[in-house]
Amino acid sequence: MTNFNLTLKYTFISLISVLATFFFHEFFHWIAGESLGYKMTMTLNSVSLTEGKYLQSWHDTLVSAAGPIFTIIQASTIYFIMRQNKNLLFYPFLFAPLYMRVLAGAMNFINLNDEGRISNTFGIGTFTLSIVVCLLLFFFVFKISKQNNYTVKFQIINLLMTMVFSSILILSDQFFSLKLIN
Repeated sequence: MTNFNLTLKYTFISLISVLATFFFHEFFHWIAGESLGYKMTMTLNSVSLTEGKYLQSWHDTLVSAAGPIFTIIQASTIYFIMRQNKNLLFYPFLFAPLYMRVLAGAMNFINLNDEGRISNTFGIGTFTLSIVVCLLLFFFVFKISKQNNYTVKFQIINLLMTMVFSSILILSDQFFSLKLIN
């Protein structure tokens, strides 16, 4: 792909991909917790117990795993769709999960994320699962990018848009803590 012109349509789809990726990631944490019988609260970028604590340690692990599992399913699905259908408009839905999990993995230095908590639970090192998940998602992005000859310029545009949109989402969550599901 030698010519890519950033359009309003592509920008809007990139915004939707970030919102959808974050929302469904958190929503699957919420579903897991509620399915186990806990009352959960969901914001734009977090899910937590409304009160109390998990009765079993595996409940915490399952709730932690639900979001990344959905994110991997999202990326895998888009990857297989894009292998057959080279529609550029699907790409943000493949790129956003990679960015999200790389950012979450880096945040393990400050506060354990999903994969970091699970890795610690299994005693395999804080960053092990984060690295495995990020490598898998990178593989999907790399293969599709290579297949479709996506340029460095195109990748940088996607990175910048994803950074801006996810930063707005994350900062909005920190400042406003809007409860989407309570």
